[in-house]
Amino acid sequence: MKKSLIAFALTLALFSCRKDLINDMPAATTANDSKTSINVLADSTGSGDISELAESPLKRFLNTQLFDAPTDDNESFYDILDFPVNIVVKENQNGNTYLTSQGLNKVLLLTQKQNDAESQKFYLYRMPLTGLLYIQSNVNGQKKLVSAGAYTNNPNKTVLYVKDGTSLTGAAWTFLKGGINGDAHILQNEDVLGTDDPNNPWSVYRKVIGSENASDIYFDKYRNQGKQEFEVRPVDDFRLESIEYINDETARLTQMPDFVVNWNYSNGTSLEQSMTTAFSQKATKTSTFNRTTNISLSISTEIKVKVPFLAEGKINTTLQTSTSFAYGKSESQEDQQSYNFPIRIAPKTAVTATATVGRYNMDVKYIATMRGVRTNKMIKVRGVWSGVDCIDVKVTVTERPLTGRGPVKTVILKKIPTTPFKFD
Repeated sequence: MKKSLIAFALTLALFSCRKDLINDMPAATTANDSKTSINVLADSTGSGDISELAESPLKRFLNTQLFDAPTDDNESFYDILDFPVNIVVKENQNGNTYLTSQGLNKVLLLTQKQNDAESQKFYLYRMPLTGLLYIQSNVNGQKKLVSAGAYTNNPNKTVLYVKDGTSLTGAAWTFLKGGINGDAHILQNEDVLGTDDPNNPWSVYRKVIGSENASDIYFDKYRNQGKQEFEVRPVDDFRLESIEYINDETARLTQMPDFVVNWNYSNGTSLEQSMTTAFSQKATKTSTFNRTTNISLSISTEIKVKVPFLAEGKINTTLQTSTSFAYGKSESQEDQQSYNFPIRIAPKTAVTATATVGRYNMDVKYIATMRGVRTNKMIKVRGVWSGVDCIDVKVTVTERPLTGRGPVKTVILKKIPTTPFKFD
C-alpha cells in the first residue's frame, strides 16, 4: 500500500512538472504553425514522416520506477542552465563528434566542430522535483525541444530531432555519469524504452543515445561504449577566479612508505677528509585535481595554485607557504627539503648515510570558481585534490673501520646538520 501511494505521488509530481513546463514554454510564432503543429516531418528515406513519440507499451512494466534517480552530481548543472553548451560524443568516426541541429523538425547529426555555430549550441533546463533535464536548440531565435521521435512507417526506428511543440514526451532526459569516461555523461531518455525479455518485466530499460555511421544518432541500451557517452562543454573560455579547499571530516590523510636513499664514502687515506654528502635522489611531491563536476571547461591559460600541505601531523590549508602546482593537472615536483650536510670522515673508515623521508597522501575536496572570459559566466567546479607531501627528513649515519677491526658507530640525526658532522 505504501509503495502504491509513493508511486501515485511520483506520477502526480512528474505529470505536474511536465504540464507546468508545457504551459510555461513560449508558443511558436512562425508562419507555418498550422502545418507543423502536428509535429510531422516529411521524410525522403522511405521510412515515412517523423512524428511525436507514442507512449511505449513497456511503460506499464516500470511500476513505481517512473524515472531513474540521477547518479551523477547534477548539482553542477545549476550553473549552466540556460547557458549555451556543446554536446560532444567521446568516440566517433571522421572527427564528427559535435551534436548539430539541422533546424526545426529535422533529425540531429554529429558533425565536426564549427566555431561558434548556433547549430551546435544547446541549452539545458531542469524539471522541478524530478531532477530530469530537457534540452533545447535555438532555431531562428526560438528555443525548441530536442526530443525523441519515430518514423510513421517504421515506429521501431527512433530518431533524435528538434520538434515544433511543447510536449515533453520524448524530451525528458537523465544525465548519468559516464561508465568508461569520468568526464562524460550518458544521455538517457525517459520515454524510449526497451527490453531484453518481453516476458520479464524486470528487463525493461530506458535507452540512451549514441553515435553510428559516422554522423547518425541511434537509441539503444547502454553498453559501456565511448560512442554512448557525451561531454557537456559550456561555450566560452574560462579562467580560475579562486579555489577553496574543504578541510573537514571528509578530508583523508594516509601514511605512505618512507622514501629512503643512501650515500656511501670510503676514506682509505691516513688523513681526515671533509666533504658534503651527495644523495643521488630526492623524494617527490605530487598534485592531482580530480574533477567530480562533469562539465568540461576550456581553460584559457595555465594557472598555478597553492595546495594543501602537512603541518604538525595534520592537513593544513593555510596556503601562504605551500607549494604551487598547475590547476586541473597532475604534476610532480622534487622535494625542496635539504638532505645533504657537511661531514668529516675519519681516516681508514667507510661511512654510510641513509636519508629517510616521511610521505603522506592527502585527499581534500575543493571548489574552484571559474569565470567566462567573454561572458563573465561564473561556474563552480567541484572535485577532490589528491597530493603527496614530504616531511621529517631523518638521516642515519654509520661509520665502519676499513680494516674490519674496531667498533661500528651509528648516529640518528633528526635534523639536517648545518655544521660539519663528525663521530666522536
